[in-house]
Amino acid sequence: MVKSIIIFTFLLSCIPLMSQHWQGPVMWFFDQETIRPWDRGSLIKIHKAKDTLIDNKSCGIYAERYYYFDNGKLDSSQFVSRHILCYFNNRVTRFDTKSNEFKILYDFNLSRLDTLTSYCPKNESYIQTVIDSTGFINISGSIRKVQFVRTTGSFACRMDGINIEGIGNNRYLFPRPDFVDPPPGGYLRCFQGDGIMYSTDSIACFLLSNSINIEANTVQIYPNPSYGVFNYVGGPFHKITVYNLCGIEIKTKIENNAIDMSLFKAGSYYIVFQNKESTISRKVVLMHNDH
Repeated sequence: MVKSIIIFTFLLSCIPLMSQHWQGPVMWFFDQETIRPWDRGSLIKIHKAKDTLIDNKSCGIYAERYYYFDNGKLDSSQFVSRHILCYFNNRVTRFDTKSNEFKILYDFNLSRLDTLTSYCPKNESYIQTVIDSTGFINISGSIRKVQFVRTTGSFACRMDGINIEGIGNNRYLFPRPDFVDPPPGGYLRCFQGDGIMYSTDSIACFLLSNSINIEANTVQIYPNPSYGVFNYVGGPFHKITVYNLCGIEIKTKIENNAIDMSLFKAGSYYIVFQNKESTISRKVVLMHNDH
């Protein structure tokens, strides 16, 4: 419940939205839940590999792969699942190549107390999901529908939580099978698509989307906090970028290993340093100078 609240906080404050969904590149990162506290952290990445046309409907072929954190690096598994997903008429379907049928995943036309019959690819069956309530959220001037859902009855898969129009469920893109422990998925960490970037940790979306190695202690920033200018030691870097907590790039003056942020509002920011070997992010705190 706490994570759901965090999701809405960032959604309301950070995302510009568009009327068309899943056009062009689209990508999700979900946390993968673990059974034991000492299990290494892992993520699930789902992204559109290419566009395709089925029965004159614009669809996409989406690749799903597990990633693991190992010694600060993000390593990928060899196994890749593929899904054909289509977004039209405010509904998301998965095209089943065995039956040549479009099978429903989401229907954002449904309202409160309606029942969504959603397809679970893991065991090739349908589940019944009740929409307890609906609402609309204004995200940077764009309105998207939100459905609060729960699966009722005895089914092999479940879809519970929050369905967000144009993004999907906040736990996993597909219904989660109960016969797998732990089931695939966890909380949504990052979504990129339709010209937006959303995550509960904005800079994580930037890092994960590039599938990069996160190297430690290769950049030192001082002073931090600062009243305006942050100096750094390290490099060389071919690109240095500053982002606010919404993941929006902020233009800055950078010269002589100094980053001048004296004209910005007080608060937290991320500075991302890039070279050929790695991409490194550092969180900095800018304070008001009242003197």
